[in-house]
Amino acid sequence: MVNLGAMKQIGLKSALLGAFFTTTMIFALGATGYKDREDWDDVQLWDYRVWPKLERVKNKPVGTSGWEFVEMERIGDELYPIYRKRLK
Repeated sequence: MVNLGAMKQIGLKSALLGAFFTTTMIFALGATGYKDREDWDDVQLWDYRVWPKLERVKNKPVGTSGWEFVEMERIGDELYPIYRKRLK
């Protein structure tokens, strides 16, 4: 049998960690709400582009303002970055 009466009190450190993890989970799971569903539509239009050679400044591609990286696609023997931008 397991003796459950051994733990009489909880330490301050354990209580603070428990509160921290609880609030983290509440904020993480509650990041979206019903209003976000109303703003989402099924007729979004996206533009996709392949930029084979981009000039990079401070490790960010130049000329890709408003575009987000999606994936790398192999074309022939080389990998090319695929970017997308929402139009509507």
